[in-house]
Amino acid sequence: MRMTGGKGVDVVIDGVGGTLTGEALGCLAPGGTYAVVGYAAGREAHINLTDIISKAATVRGFTLRAFAPETLAAAQNSQKRTGRFRMRAQLRLPSGQL
Repeated sequence: MRMTGGKGVDVVIDGVGGTLTGEALGCLAPGGTYAVVGYAAGREAHINLTDIISKAATVRGFTLRAFAPETLAAAQNSQKRTGRFRMRAQLRLPSGQL
């Protein structure tokens, strides 16, 4: 929250889960989205539902099974060619925060 001046972030993409889930939800800005993409720290999490309700947050699950086989094959071929996955993201911080 410090880096956003107390505003919070618009999106949390969480591949850790477990005990960090509550902290991740607490970092959301009002109207933010929490996307669960994995659970490296554990499949069970204890959360404060107030973090979801008071922020009108959206909670989404993510799985690669939702993608067409052709899309997954193209991503895998790209990774084999380049040795890395390409991800597009945009981060906006207040000026002077970089």
